[in-house]
Amino acid sequence: MVTLQYENKESEVNKASLFSESKIEIHDNLDLTPLYLSDLEREIMIIFLDEVSNVTSALIERKIQLAFIFSLAESTARKFSSEDINKLSENVKVPPIYGSFLKNFNEYIKAKDPQKKKEIADKITKEYFTGEGRLSAEKKRHILVRAINKLLPNTIPSYMKIDRIINILETKGYIQHTIIGKKKIWSVVPAFYQAWLARRNQIIDEFEQKKKETKNGSPAEAAFYLLNKYNQIILDFYRIPYWAYTYVEPYSLILKEYQYIKELTPY
Repeated sequence: MVTLQYENKESEVNKASLFSESKIEIHDNLDLTPLYLSDLEREIMIIFLDEVSNVTSALIERKIQLAFIFSLAESTARKFSSEDINKLSENVKVPPIYGSFLKNFNEYIKAKDPQKKKEIADKITKEYFTGEGRLSAEKKRHILVRAINKLLPNTIPSYMKIDRIINILETKGYIQHTIIGKKKIWSVVPAFYQAWLARRNQIIDEFEQKKKETKNGSPAEAAFYLLNKYNQIILDFYRIPYWAYTYVEPYSLILKEYQYIKELTPY
Protein backbone atom coordinates (compact mmCIF):
# COMPACT_ATOMS: atom_id res chain seq x y z
CA MET A 1 0.00 0.00 0.00
CA VAL A 2 1.21 3.50 -0.89
CA THR A 3 1.78 5.80 2.05
CA LEU A 4 1.31 9.54 1.98
CA GLN A 5 4.45 11.09 3.33
CA TYR A 6 6.53 14.23 3.29
CA GLU A 7 9.40 14.68 0.92
CA ASN A 8 12.91 14.84 2.31
CA LYS A 9 13.08 18.63 2.22
CA GLU A 10 16.84 18.82 2.60
CA SER A 11 17.29 16.47 -0.32
CA GLU A 12 14.83 18.41 -2.47
CA VAL A 13 16.50 21.72 -1.69
CA ASN A 14 19.80 20.25 -2.80
CA LYS A 15 18.19 19.14 -6.07
CA ALA A 16 16.63 22.53 -6.61
CA SER A 17 19.94 24.33 -6.01
CA LEU A 18 21.18 22.86 -9.27
CA PHE A 19 18.70 24.97 -11.22
CA SER A 20 18.47 28.61 -12.21
CA GLU A 21 15.67 30.93 -11.09
CA SER A 22 12.23 30.44 -12.60
CA LYS A 23 11.27 32.44 -15.68
CA ILE A 24 7.58 32.26 -14.72
CA GLU A 25 5.48 33.96 -12.11
CA ILE A 26 4.25 31.53 -9.47
CA HIS A 27 0.53 32.25 -9.12
CA ASP A 28 -1.13 32.30 -5.72
CA ASN A 29 -3.48 29.51 -6.80
CA LEU A 30 -1.07 26.90 -8.10
CA ASP A 31 -3.96 24.40 -8.23
CA LEU A 32 -5.09 26.05 -11.47
CA THR A 33 -1.88 25.05 -13.26
CA PRO A 34 -2.83 21.45 -14.18
CA LEU A 35 -6.28 22.61 -15.33
CA TYR A 36 -4.69 25.01 -17.82
CA LEU A 37 -2.29 22.40 -19.23
CA SER A 38 -3.29 20.10 -22.09
CA ASP A 39 -3.69 16.40 -21.27
CA LEU A 40 -0.30 15.52 -22.73
CA GLU A 41 1.43 18.52 -21.13
CA ARG A 42 0.04 17.43 -17.78
CA GLU A 43 1.15 13.80 -18.20
CA ILE A 44 4.67 14.92 -19.07
CA MET A 45 4.80 17.33 -16.12
CA ILE A 46 3.70 14.54 -13.74
CA ILE A 47 6.76 12.56 -14.88
CA PHE A 48 9.03 15.59 -14.49
CA LEU A 49 7.73 16.32 -11.00
CA ASP A 50 8.57 12.76 -10.01
CA GLU A 51 12.02 12.67 -11.61
CA VAL A 52 12.84 16.38 -10.88
CA SER A 53 16.26 16.47 -12.58
CA ASN A 54 18.57 14.68 -15.01
CA VAL A 55 15.62 13.79 -17.25
CA THR A 56 16.17 12.85 -20.89
CA SER A 57 13.65 13.21 -23.70
CA ALA A 58 14.04 9.46 -24.29
CA LEU A 59 12.86 8.69 -20.76
CA ILE A 60 9.79 10.92 -21.18
CA GLU A 61 9.02 9.38 -24.57
CA ARG A 62 9.33 5.85 -23.21
CA LYS A 63 7.06 6.40 -20.21
CA ILE A 64 4.41 8.32 -22.14
CA GLN A 65 4.21 5.76 -24.95
CA LEU A 66 4.10 2.84 -22.51
CA ALA A 67 1.28 4.47 -20.54
CA PHE A 68 -0.77 4.95 -23.71
CA ILE A 69 -0.02 1.41 -24.92
CA PHE A 70 -1.10 -0.21 -21.66
CA SER A 71 -4.16 2.03 -21.34
CA LEU A 72 -5.36 0.95 -24.78
CA ALA A 73 -4.59 -2.72 -24.08
CA GLU A 74 -6.34 -2.57 -20.71
CA SER A 75 -9.51 -1.04 -22.12
CA THR A 76 -9.54 -3.69 -24.89
CA ALA A 77 -8.95 -6.54 -22.43
CA ARG A 78 -11.88 -5.38 -20.31
CA LYS A 79 -14.20 -5.68 -23.30
CA PHE A 80 -12.99 -8.88 -24.97
CA SER A 81 -11.85 -12.38 -24.09
CA SER A 82 -8.68 -13.85 -25.61
CA GLU A 83 -10.85 -15.78 -28.08
CA ASP A 84 -12.71 -12.61 -29.05
CA ILE A 85 -9.40 -10.82 -29.56
CA ASN A 86 -8.25 -13.58 -31.93
CA LYS A 87 -11.46 -13.19 -33.96
CA LEU A 88 -11.15 -9.42 -33.85
CA SER A 89 -7.57 -9.62 -35.12
CA GLU A 90 -8.70 -11.67 -38.13
CA ASN A 91 -11.76 -9.57 -38.96
CA VAL A 92 -10.27 -6.07 -38.78
CA LYS A 93 -6.77 -7.05 -39.87
CA VAL A 94 -4.99 -6.08 -36.67
CA PRO A 95 -1.19 -5.96 -37.27
CA PRO A 96 0.26 -9.30 -36.03
CA ILE A 97 2.54 -7.77 -33.40
CA TYR A 98 -0.30 -5.77 -31.87
CA GLY A 99 -2.67 -8.74 -32.05
CA SER A 100 -0.20 -11.01 -30.23
CA PHE A 101 0.53 -8.28 -27.66
CA LEU A 102 -3.19 -7.87 -26.93
CA LYS A 103 -3.64 -11.62 -26.55
CA ASN A 104 -0.70 -11.94 -24.14
CA PHE A 105 -1.75 -8.87 -22.15
CA ASN A 106 -5.32 -10.18 -21.92
CA GLU A 107 -4.06 -13.51 -20.58
CA TYR A 108 -1.81 -11.69 -18.10
CA ILE A 109 -4.45 -9.54 -16.44
CA LYS A 110 -6.92 -12.43 -16.25
CA ALA A 111 -4.48 -15.05 -14.95
CA LYS A 112 -5.32 -16.19 -11.41
CA ASP A 113 -2.32 -18.39 -10.64
CA PRO A 114 0.65 -16.22 -9.48
CA GLN A 115 3.23 -18.46 -11.19
CA LYS A 116 1.30 -18.42 -14.47
CA LYS A 117 0.94 -14.66 -14.23
CA LYS A 118 4.68 -14.25 -13.73
CA GLU A 119 5.43 -16.48 -16.72
CA ILE A 120 3.19 -14.39 -18.95
CA ALA A 121 4.71 -11.18 -17.58
CA ASP A 122 8.21 -12.45 -18.38
CA LYS A 123 7.05 -13.38 -21.87
CA ILE A 124 5.61 -9.92 -22.50
CA THR A 125 8.75 -8.22 -21.19
CA LYS A 126 11.02 -10.34 -23.37
CA GLU A 127 8.98 -10.28 -26.59
CA TYR A 128 7.99 -6.60 -26.71
CA PHE A 129 10.23 -4.53 -24.46
CA THR A 130 13.65 -6.20 -24.22
CA GLY A 131 16.43 -5.81 -26.77
CA GLU A 132 17.28 -8.90 -28.78
CA GLY A 133 19.89 -9.24 -31.53
CA ARG A 134 19.66 -6.25 -33.84
CA LEU A 135 16.39 -5.13 -32.30
CA SER A 136 16.95 -2.82 -29.33
CA ALA A 137 14.28 -2.37 -26.68
CA GLU A 138 13.51 1.07 -28.13
CA LYS A 139 13.16 -0.35 -31.63
CA LYS A 140 10.74 -3.03 -30.43
CA ARG A 141 8.60 -0.41 -28.72
CA HIS A 142 8.61 1.77 -31.82
CA ILE A 143 7.47 -1.17 -33.94
CA LEU A 144 4.56 -1.76 -31.57
CA VAL A 145 3.70 1.96 -31.56
CA ARG A 146 3.70 2.09 -35.37
CA ALA A 147 1.47 -1.00 -35.55
CA ILE A 148 -1.06 0.55 -33.18
CA ASN A 149 -1.04 3.93 -34.94
CA LYS A 150 -1.46 2.19 -38.31
CA LEU A 151 -4.64 0.58 -37.03
CA LEU A 152 -5.75 3.51 -34.84
CA PRO A 153 -4.10 6.68 -36.19
CA ASN A 154 -2.56 9.08 -33.65
CA THR A 155 -3.51 6.90 -30.66
CA ILE A 156 0.05 6.71 -29.29
CA PRO A 157 1.95 10.04 -29.23
CA SER A 158 4.97 10.03 -31.51
CA TYR A 159 8.43 11.01 -30.29
CA MET A 160 8.13 14.18 -32.41
CA LYS A 161 4.90 15.20 -30.67
CA ILE A 162 6.34 14.44 -27.22
CA ASP A 163 9.51 16.41 -28.00
CA ARG A 164 7.41 19.34 -29.21
CA ILE A 165 5.41 19.36 -25.94
CA ILE A 166 8.62 19.24 -23.89
CA ASN A 167 9.84 22.34 -25.70
CA ILE A 168 6.49 24.07 -25.16
CA LEU A 169 6.77 23.37 -21.42
CA GLU A 170 10.21 24.95 -21.46
CA THR A 171 8.85 28.00 -23.25
CA LYS A 172 6.12 28.27 -20.62
CA GLY A 173 8.81 28.20 -17.93
CA TYR A 174 8.06 24.94 -16.13
CA ILE A 175 11.20 23.07 -17.15
CA GLN A 176 14.69 23.91 -18.41
CA HIS A 177 17.58 22.14 -20.04
CA THR A 178 21.36 21.99 -19.97
CA ILE A 179 23.74 20.38 -22.43
CA ILE A 180 26.09 17.73 -21.05
CA GLY A 181 28.45 16.53 -23.74
CA LYS A 182 26.11 16.11 -26.69
CA LYS A 183 23.09 15.18 -24.57
CA LYS A 184 20.29 17.55 -23.61
CA ILE A 185 19.27 17.04 -19.97
CA TRP A 186 16.01 18.43 -18.61
CA SER A 187 14.96 19.46 -15.11
CA VAL A 188 12.08 21.22 -13.35
CA VAL A 189 12.61 24.94 -12.80
CA PRO A 190 13.40 25.26 -9.05
CA ALA A 191 10.99 28.06 -8.11
CA PHE A 192 8.12 26.15 -9.67
CA TYR A 193 9.20 22.87 -8.07
CA GLN A 194 9.47 24.44 -4.61
CA ALA A 195 6.01 26.00 -4.97
CA TRP A 196 4.62 22.65 -6.12
CA LEU A 197 6.30 20.79 -3.25
CA ALA A 198 5.02 23.24 -0.65
CA ARG A 199 1.47 22.91 -1.95
CA ARG A 200 1.77 19.12 -2.08
CA ASN A 201 2.83 19.05 1.57
CA GLN A 202 -0.13 21.26 2.47
CA ILE A 203 -2.52 18.73 0.92
CA ILE A 204 -0.73 15.87 2.71
CA ASP A 205 -1.14 17.81 5.99
CA GLU A 206 -4.81 18.18 5.19
CA PHE A 207 -5.11 14.43 4.55
CA GLU A 208 -3.41 13.58 7.85
CA GLN A 209 -5.56 16.03 9.79
CA LYS A 210 -8.77 14.67 8.25
CA LYS A 211 -7.63 11.11 8.99
CA LYS A 212 -7.24 12.03 12.68
CA GLU A 213 -10.75 13.44 12.70
CA THR A 214 -12.33 10.28 11.29
CA LYS A 215 -13.43 7.29 13.32
CA ASN A 216 -10.53 4.82 13.70
CA GLY A 217 -8.26 7.13 11.68
CA SER A 218 -9.64 5.93 8.35
CA PRO A 219 -7.36 6.78 5.39
CA ALA A 220 -10.20 5.92 3.01
CA GLU A 221 -12.48 8.57 4.50
CA ALA A 222 -9.65 11.10 4.39
CA ALA A 223 -8.93 10.22 0.74
CA PHE A 224 -12.60 10.61 -0.23
CA TYR A 225 -12.60 13.96 1.57
CA LEU A 226 -9.78 15.11 -0.73
CA LEU A 227 -11.58 13.74 -3.79
CA ASN A 228 -14.72 15.64 -2.84
CA LYS A 229 -12.81 18.86 -2.22
CA TYR A 230 -10.34 18.83 -5.12
CA ASN A 231 -10.56 18.07 -8.80
CA GLN A 232 -9.06 14.62 -9.43
CA ILE A 233 -6.71 16.17 -12.00
CA ILE A 234 -5.30 18.42 -9.27
CA LEU A 235 -4.63 15.50 -6.91
CA ASP A 236 -2.91 13.59 -9.72
CA PHE A 237 -0.76 16.61 -10.48
CA TYR A 238 0.47 16.67 -6.87
CA ARG A 239 0.88 12.88 -6.96
CA ILE A 240 -1.47 12.34 -4.02
CA PRO A 241 -2.13 8.54 -4.12
CA TYR A 242 -5.83 8.50 -3.19
CA TRP A 243 -6.20 5.34 -5.31
CA ALA A 244 -4.29 3.40 -2.66
CA TYR A 245 -7.19 3.90 -0.24
CA THR A 246 -10.22 4.04 -2.54
CA TYR A 247 -11.74 2.32 -5.58
CA VAL A 248 -11.12 5.46 -7.67
CA GLU A 249 -8.48 5.04 -10.38
CA PRO A 250 -6.14 7.90 -11.27
CA TYR A 251 -7.26 10.16 -14.10
CA SER A 252 -3.65 10.41 -15.27
CA LEU A 253 -2.55 7.59 -17.59
CA ILE A 254 1.00 7.75 -16.22
CA LEU A 255 -0.27 7.08 -12.70
CA LYS A 256 -3.01 4.68 -13.78
CA GLU A 257 -0.70 2.45 -15.81
CA TYR A 258 2.33 2.76 -13.51
CA GLN A 259 2.00 -0.79 -12.19
CA TYR A 260 1.94 -2.33 -15.69
CA ILE A 261 5.01 -0.33 -16.70
CA LYS A 262 6.78 -1.60 -13.58
CA GLU A 263 5.69 -5.22 -13.94
CA LEU A 264 5.85 -5.73 -17.71
CA THR A 265 8.83 -3.69 -18.87
CA PRO A 266 12.51 -3.65 -17.87
CA TYR A 267 12.52 0.11 -17.30
